[in-house]
Amino acid sequence: MSGFPYTMSVALSSAAAFVSTELDEFFLLLILFARCQTRGQRILASVGKYFSLALVAVGSALFAKYLQKIPLHFIGFLGIVPIALGIRDLLKKREDVELPEKSPLQSSVGDFSVLISSILIPLGCSGDNFAVYIPFFTSTGGWGYLICGIIFFILQLFMLILAALAIKIADIGQTVKKLGRILIPVLMILLGIYIFWKNGTISWIMNLGRH
Repeated sequence: MSGFPYTMSVALSSAAAFVSTELDEFFLLLILFARCQTRGQRILASVGKYFSLALVAVGSALFAKYLQKIPLHFIGFLGIVPIALGIRDLLKKREDVELPEKSPLQSSVGDFSVLISSILIPLGCSGDNFAVYIPFFTSTGGWGYLICGIIFFILQLFMLILAALAIKIADIGQTVKKLGRILIPVLMILLGIYIFWKNGTISWIMNLGRH
């Protein structure tokens, strides 16, 4: 198959693969954007999310045979990242908020945290992505990879824009502003626990303790 029918087939299949794996991460994007304090950090979070998606997609395409051998419970240990960030934010001294300006060092650390969390946290939720992308890319090649990349880029951009707009809605913005200091860290911790549970890491650890 070639030409327009092939292009449409791959485009529709790519869209279906993206929606089936990424739609449930919209709430994750809200959490990531809610933690951002500046426009620059929101851009970093978006770049990190794109980088995470690229790692999963390219990894699935290049190492399909090997990725099938990686137990999901090992991927689940990435849940440590949001749990650690949540605990850190809960313990963060209130004096940091009262400072009129952050030093360049404080600012760079915050930006680095945003970038790393936006890469590693989605990776921790990528078990379903690998399960879908590996067989999908097995039947795709050549021109199909470029079509898939374009579709993924467009749909990811659409989700990022929706998440950014949702955070700016008055009710959501006010809620985040009033409760963000407690709500966001708690959600981050719950997200980390969910990543552990989703990938079967908790069950694996419990079974490990029985032996």
